[in-house]
Amino acid sequence: MNPWTSVLVLLLTASCGASTESDDRRAPGTVALVGVWHSCAARLSFEADGTWTYHDEKAGCDASGSWLLDGDRVDLSIAPGNCESAPTAATGVQVVRNQSTLALVYPSGKIAAFLADSAPRTRYRLSGQGGDPPVTGESILRIVGDDASGYRSACYWSADGACGGLLSCNGSVEQWQVQDQSLIAKLGCGGGCPCAAILEGKEDAAGALSGTFLGADCNHTFEGTFQAEPLKEP
Repeated sequence: MNPWTSVLVLLLTASCGASTESDDRRAPGTVALVGVWHSCAARLSFEADGTWTYHDEKAGCDASGSWLLDGDRVDLSIAPGNCESAPTAATGVQVVRNQSTLALVYPSGKIAAFLADSAPRTRYRLSGQGGDPPVTGESILRIVGDDASGYRSACYWSADGACGGLLSCNGSVEQWQVQDQSLIAKLGCGGGCPCAAILEGKEDAAGALSGTFLGADCNHTFEGTFQAEPLKEP
């Protein structure tokens, strides 16, 4: 077994709580796969009829296919399309899950991790101004899971569906901590021009955040103010 797979299995099983009633009725050695699962920008649904659907908000793409489960291994097929982040067609994919997390461990060593639909999810519309050249635009920032979930996935992407977001086209949320109505956050992006930003702000009674940011990319540093408006899940 891939050593990283062993670590993942230990992490997931360590946080496993009591089984649900439906889990107790499964045949020995068979995992439960049906349900809705989330990463920070995507939603993956396994249906009881043997089909699955996938939607990636960041990439703006959809995918679908079928699945066949045998014990803790699933064979996945996918309909023709172009959604690079979606589950790929493969046989013998290991399914590792507990009540709050799901991991698909491919024979190649690739791992796709998700959180259950019951996991906490937070969404903001992030906007701001400042910088030279000016930093403008809006991004959607989404956090799935928390420390109690055993896994956390957080990222941001341009609200216009193109590349007009604040700070960068898209990226990861390395830290987003709200404590005593104060925010400390760190954002980052990769690609040909890596970037990073630190945000500090305050939370109002309605849950909105505002404050200042300091950022840098491969060309320059910049600073300004930001607002983070809480949004309902669609």
